[in-house]
Parts: sequence; structure tokens; C-alpha cells
Amino acid sequence: MKIGIDYHGVLDKYPKFFKSLIDAMKEKEHTIYIITGSKLSDFIIDPKVREITYDYFYSITDDFLNSSLSYTIDNRNNPIFEPVLWNSAKAIYCAKNSIDLMIDDSESYGKYFKTPYILFKGIKEWADL
Repeated sequence: MKIGIDYHGVLDKYPKFFKSLIDAMKEKEHTIYIITGSKLSDFIIDPKVREITYDYFYSITDDFLNSSLSYTIDNRNNPIFEPVLWNSAKAIYCAKNSIDLMIDDSESYGKYFKTPYILFKGIKEWADL
């Protein structure tokens, strides 16, 4: 299976849980995709996710900045893209790459998915790990 997992709000919030889950999936030869709005440069410097293994990384921000899409800049110097394009980007990526399952914490993305989409809201038992 090809499994997509969001970074911000999912992997970074419960890294020990997802490391265990991903390690078990990798043992069964599943392919892991990190699919996120965050830049790759931000992901690779985050010590919370340093030990998480994955096969592919997709960043909406990196993808859109490398395209001809127009955008504005917010007060923290982050690019802001057209909401419909942003909110549907993960679903489009999953469809194009035949992802079998996506785990994300954002409700606004779910309506665009044809790929099975798990809306992840956390795991209380893992909150302190």
C-alpha cells in the first residue's frame, strides 16, 4: 500500500506513535509518503521527526513556489495561495500518485479526496510521549 501522512499537526505532534506505526508498515513493505503544506527545508530540520523514515516527500508550498501560480505574503513572510488550489492540492497529489490512504488533521481538505482519507484528531494516550 501507498500511505500518505501529513507532517504539521500529525507527525510533528505524535512523532513516537507515528514512528512506531511507520516502522511496522515499512516492515510489511508499504510505501510512505509525507504529504504536507510545509516546506521540505522546515521538515528536515525538525528534531521531532528526524527518526521517521519515508519514501517520498511532497510539499504544497515547494510545489506551488516552483510553479507560475500567483500568491501574496502574510505577516510572517509565508506565501498565501488561492484557497481552493491549496485545499485540493493533497487530494490531487494522492490521486495522481495512486495513494491508497491519507492521514491528515485538516477537515477542509477532506471534501476534495477520492483517496480514502482519515481525519486524524489525536491520540490521548500518546499526548505526553
